[in-house]
Amino acid sequence: MNQLNFIIVLLFSFIMINSNNTVQAKDDKTFNIGIIFDGPSRLNNDVLNLIKKEIKELTEREFEINFPDDKILEGSWNIDKINSSIDKLLADKNIDFIITLGAIASDNIAKRGDLSKPVVAPFIVDTKIQHIPVKNGKSGIKNLNYIEVPFTTPNTIKDFLNLSEFKNLAILYNKIYLDAIPNLEQRTNKIAQEFGIKTYSFKIEKSIDKIFKDFPDEIEAVYVSPLLHLPESDFIKLVNELNHRKLPSFSIMGTEEVKAGILATNRPNIFPRITRRIALNVQRILLGEKPHNIEVYFAPGEQLAINMKTAREINVYPKWSILTEADQIDEEGIEAGLKLDLNAVINQAVKVNLDVLSQKRNLSASSENIVIARSNLLPWLNISATGLLIDKDRATASFGSQPERTVTGAITATQLIYSEPVWANLSVQNSLQKSKEFEFEQLKLDISLLAAEAFFNVLRAKTFEKIQKQNLKRTKSNLEMAKVRESVGSAGPAEVYRWESELATNRNSVIRAIAQTKLARIELNRILHHNLEEQFVCIETNVYSESIMNSTNTLSRYLGDPHAFGIFKDFMVKEGLKHAPELASLNSAIQAQQRVLASAYNKYWVPTLALQAEYSNLFSKSGAGSKTESFSLGFPQADDTNWNVALNLSFPLFDGGSKYAEKRKAREELKQLQLQYDAIAEKIEQRILSSLYSVGASFAAIRELKISAEAAAKSLKVVQDAYSRGAVSILDLLDAQNVALVSEQLAENAVFDFTVDLMSAERAVGKFYLQLSEEEAENYLQRLEAYYIEKGFPENNIK
Repeated sequence: MNQLNFIIVLLFSFIMINSNNTVQAKDDKTFNIGIIFDGPSRLNNDVLNLIKKEIKELTEREFEINFPDDKILEGSWNIDKINSSIDKLLADKNIDFIITLGAIASDNIAKRGDLSKPVVAPFIVDTKIQHIPVKNGKSGIKNLNYIEVPFTTPNTIKDFLNLSEFKNLAILYNKIYLDAIPNLEQRTNKIAQEFGIKTYSFKIEKSIDKIFKDFPDEIEAVYVSPLLHLPESDFIKLVNELNHRKLPSFSIMGTEEVKAGILATNRPNIFPRITRRIALNVQRILLGEKPHNIEVYFAPGEQLAINMKTAREINVYPKWSILTEADQIDEEGIEAGLKLDLNAVINQAVKVNLDVLSQKRNLSASSENIVIARSNLLPWLNISATGLLIDKDRATASFGSQPERTVTGAITATQLIYSEPVWANLSVQNSLQKSKEFEFEQLKLDISLLAAEAFFNVLRAKTFEKIQKQNLKRTKSNLEMAKVRESVGSAGPAEVYRWESELATNRNSVIRAIAQTKLARIELNRILHHNLEEQFVCIETNVYSESIMNSTNTLSRYLGDPHAFGIFKDFMVKEGLKHAPELASLNSAIQAQQRVLASAYNKYWVPTLALQAEYSNLFSKSGAGSKTESFSLGFPQADDTNWNVALNLSFPLFDGGSKYAEKRKAREELKQLQLQYDAIAEKIEQRILSSLYSVGASFAAIRELKISAEAAAKSLKVVQDAYSRGAVSILDLLDAQNVALVSEQLAENAVFDFTVDLMSAERAVGKFYLQLSEEEAENYLQRLEAYYIEKGFPENNIK
């Protein structure tokens, strides 16, 4: 009997031990989770979807998790209703797990002592003022894991004061929070008083209509605690009224409320991170870990976000030191500012760039050389007048043929009938003008590429700035985790100091990134002939999707294998040589030089023939010798009118050898231009081939570097979670963070490298295809397909 009793006691002990396990073992590994919200809210659906997504992603290979619709309860913002909802789920045998998604529900369930089933209560505000037990950083209560997420911290008030100085602060509360957690108001007031701030509390129930009726005039700023019970329309109405009154506002709920018009927050959007933490804790519990042994501290992270539109509207101007670290929403005034996309940038550049305008004037001036050359082939008409005074003695002795004073007028007409140099010059000037026009087209293409590169450099710099700021956020978050670890004794002060050092380094990186963005913007403004510091917004453009290179999946179909790529390269080279303005310019110059050489040969045997006519009249004569003497001996007397017509034929027999020298010079200059043409054609072919290889390489790099960045980001998240639990060292986290930073930069850089390479390839070919009309693009594709078929490429592979 004693042995039997021993066995019975042993079995009973075994059953009791297993009854304390976190989750009762189930053969089918299927679990139902019940959820309690404090009440209906504009955020409930989003948070619920996040919870479901995170938990299912983490547990789908091991467990089947269900969220029955009738077990997702809302407490109607009523303490008794929330209490009864908790009772209902605790008593429900079909519910294996409970998550309380509300501060009141979390407070209620955390004060019940040992629980009958696992519970995660993720919204404990302050364990001290709520009198919630904590033991070595854990709950110590059977089946309870709670997460402490403080509403207000000293840094919250400090960051608000740095934005806008004030002494009188209004604090807007959801009334039920103060009813459920009476010490919450006292705690917030105490924090504010430490900064010398007087507070005014406003308890909001179902509507905001009564708030502003008794709003004291001395209030200088407004602190908005979670008002999740307000409908979205009421919340927007509240925000608009605060901004209308020019009152700086600060939200504890994060960036979503700042996007809605609140001035600022120092909390990133908390829900993605808290739901991830909830999901990880649920996974740990399902895998057998006891809820009361899971850490309760949570570092929500601090990241200042400012709505710059609101700041401008209420006349708040943050300091540079604040803007360096803050997320700036509507930073550039998107609604009112200048918006630039790639097409707009290229179109503006070729119209207003000073280099283009200067060359355009030069082109206009050189066109007059044609008019000047043609003028030598047209009639010349010259009118002249001469007043002549001679000495009196000579006039008297001339017997009237040379009066002392005369006034004579003449008209002379000249028509060149044929002149080889003149005709040659006209032909040469026409060709040279065409050459200059092609040079102008070349300049426009170069400026277009320069503008496109500057545009992408702005986007690149802005992206890198964002990456550096994101890395700064990570470091801040890690610093907060290190402080929590220090507070619970799992890390020493050296770890905190190391993160503070890293934070300073990251701040410097952000400052440098901001400077690079400014420099890139200045360069684009210069190219577009704007004020160098004009504000604008660059609209991101997927140049690949808009390019001819992707119109029919060209990269995948024509660059997929060496044979197809070889045909594609040949086609692009032919297109480039046909459209290159550099070659067209040289071709016109060659035509001009050929005419110069022909003229040099013609000079040996072609004369110059010209016709000239002149009519003159003596309008006035006076003084001595002006009267004809009567004894003129009967000789005929000329009247006052004269005219003549002359035909002139000239041919230089010998000019000191200049003809021979001009012929040799013209021949050598022609050969030089022909060699230059071949050299430029060779360079264009090289440029096209090089750019196509670069496009292929950078296109392939996008996918690989994106995979690398995603893997590094996932690794960082895992290491961060492990670091928060004390499972890895600070060096592991630093290494993971640096790898994630570099990988993200490389991945983003790959996209911009590809876009620039693609634009360079199109410049090499002589056309920016994203600016072609639909008809021109279609014609291009038809030529491309026809070329592949001509080269024997299987037609099925290009259709």
